[in-house]
Amino acid sequence: MSSVKTLYAEDSEPYLNELINVLTEDQQYVVDKVFTKTPTMCRDEIATFALSTVLDIKPIWMYGTGDIKHFFIHPFVITEELKKYDEFINLKMTTEQNDDDDEVITSEKDFDFTCNTELASFVTLKNVLMLNNISKLEFGSTIDSLYMPIYWKGHCSMLILSIPRRKFLHLDSIHNEEHRVVVMKIHRMFVMSNLMFHHGYRIDQVWTRVQSDLWECGWCALLFAEWWRNSLPDTTISDARAVSLSLANLSILAKRILEQQRVRQMTLAYNDRLTRAYGAVVLYDKA
Repeated sequence: MSSVKTLYAEDSEPYLNELINVLTEDQQYVVDKVFTKTPTMCRDEIATFALSTVLDIKPIWMYGTGDIKHFFIHPFVITEELKKYDEFINLKMTTEQNDDDDEVITSEKDFDFTCNTELASFVTLKNVLMLNNISKLEFGSTIDSLYMPIYWKGHCSMLILSIPRRKFLHLDSIHNEEHRVVVMKIHRMFVMSNLMFHHGYRIDQVWTRVQSDLWECGWCALLFAEWWRNSLPDTTISDARAVSLSLANLSILAKRILEQQRVRQMTLAYNDRLTRAYGAVVLYDKA
């Protein structure tokens, strides 16, 4: 079985869009502020831009492209699926009660992902696995790690599903208890949607350094993702403690994002120029 994607002409548009994806002026302004060490929160779109362009972690729809093994799920999708999961569980609690002792009966099945507004969604993950005849997230999936930035109630942490380690690694720069609960919910969503076996993966709440200020959480999450992306097979989980969350490191990260922004802006300019030139040729041919 091959997991290498066969590309067709109609596939060119999403790949081109990935190449010419740029930050908006407002988003670039935010990154500029952090580069100059001015307190500014990292938005989810900035996070996904950084994951793809700076950290070489790609959206899950690119599964099977070349040797890519590190993928991310869009944080907007994660938030939406968590809301739907809570609704699903609340509904089960009201409809599946034991008549004898009023104890809630929950079966770990039937939940499925539905939010498909982004190409980097859980729905896309299930689809690409199905197209490659893979029923569950196991070693045969060729995915090394799946990165899930959790934006929840004003805080951001990074959840990483490591297939080789068979672990969910939760890296949180303030060790937030609500996010611990969210991680357990995401684990259950994977099980209940039949993406993995119940006891297939354990959750590790990874001990990390603590951020210095409230605004830094999203940027710290990206530093954690980079640490794991560049880790070696013999890297231990406790090595996460060595990841520096200094303001200088956040500024360097912002600088790298700005550099990629300039590269993408140039690519976008070339694309626009070629598009206009092609349109002019077509009009000339028709004249």
